[in-house]
Amino acid sequence: MPAPSGGVRLTLLTTSDAADPRAQAALQRYLTALGAVADPGSVRLVLLLQRCAPDGGSGLPLPPGATLLRTPVRLPLSQARNLMLDHWSRLPADRPEVIGFPDDDAWYPPGLVEGVLHRFAVDQGLGMWLCRYSPDPQPHQEGGVTARRDDVLRFASSNTMILRREVLEAAGRFDETLGLGTRLGGAEDVDLAVRAFPLAGRTEVTDLALVGHRAKTLAIRVRY
Repeated sequence: MPAPSGGVRLTLLTTSDAADPRAQAALQRYLTALGAVADPGSVRLVLLLQRCAPDGGSGLPLPPGATLLRTPVRLPLSQARNLMLDHWSRLPADRPEVIGFPDDDAWYPPGLVEGVLHRFAVDQGLGMWLCRYSPDPQPHQEGGVTARRDDVLRFASSNTMILRREVLEAAGRFDETLGLGTRLGGAEDVDLAVRAFPLAGRTEVTDLALVGHRAKTLAIRVRY
């Protein structure tokens, strides 16, 4: 019987503040959700712990094959993500791969990882996948449509955008003048998605909240 992933691997790049108890509680939920994926080998995690001691995080329930990076200081979010991307780019590219950037307070409900990997496995022209997020996410279901550029602007979020490896490599890194820790305080994920859109071949958007995360802050999104 073929693996639910269809042979595609999802690599997740996530950073968390090791000195913040609330962040660590949220990270535990995130990691627990990853631990419930039907095919553990279909997920590869790169986790950067910030404000972390050299031996910190050793007790976390990391999935098999996870990479734990540490930094003693707190970095702007785009810089932290680019640091993880630099590490990821040196990992073996031994199977088809898609990449996500969920926050440590996001989580994937049962069936989501398997469903998204299935879409990338059966549609070789699919370069980017998007959906909505919510504190009360819906059970995974298919039914996405081909996105337009306006859809990318509406739906793109680090928690919900997943890109094929080749598309991400062509789109480049996060803009370090954007994101948490900069004057604007956001938009680094939207910027990357907009740059990836013309490179993706086809982008699929599902107008459902399939990823768990706190409610969207509309005032911040409108500003940027």
